[in-house]
Amino acid sequence: MLQSVLFDIDNTLLLKKPSIPELVFQQAAPSTPGLTQQAVEKAYGASELWQGRQIQKENETGVKMPDQEYLQNVFWVYQQALGLADELAKPCEASLYVGDHPFDVLCAHMAHMPALWLPVNQFMAIPEGVEPPEFTARSFPDAGKILREQIFRGEEEGL
Repeated sequence: MLQSVLFDIDNTLLLKKPSIPELVFQQAAPSTPGLTQQAVEKAYGASELWQGRQIQKENETGVKMPDQEYLQNVFWVYQQALGLADELAKPCEASLYVGDHPFDVLCAHMAHMPALWLPVNQFMAIPEGVEPPEFTARSFPDAGKILREQIFRGEEEGL
C-alpha cells in the first residue's frame, strides 16, 4: 500500500494551473484534517530551498549525498513545515516518486522506490539503460487517478 508520495516536478510546471502545491493539497486534504493550502505551499518552498542548498553543497565539496538519505531529508523538511511528526517517515518501498524527467525515474529506482513518470511532453522517452517506470501518466488528472488506484488497492488488499 502506498504510504507516501514524493513529487519532483520541475518549477516550470508551477506556472501551470493548478500548480504542484495546489494539486498536492487537493490530493492530501481529504485525508489530512486541518491541512491548508498555505501550509503545503510553505512545505514545497522549504523543500525547494533545502534541495537548492544541498545541490550547492555537493557542487562545492564534490561529495554527493546517497539517494535514500537525500529523500529522507526531503521528507524531514515536509515533516517540519507541515507539523506531521513521523507521518511522512515511510519506507521507500511504500512510497511513490512522481517525476517529470527520466532522471527522476532513475533516482527513484536507485532509492528503491517505484516511480510514476509524468513527462512534460510527448517526445520525452526513457533512455536505454534506465529501468522503465512502474507507472506513466500523460496529465495531472491521469497521475491523480493512478495515485488513487494505488492507495485504494492497498486498502482493499488489507495492507
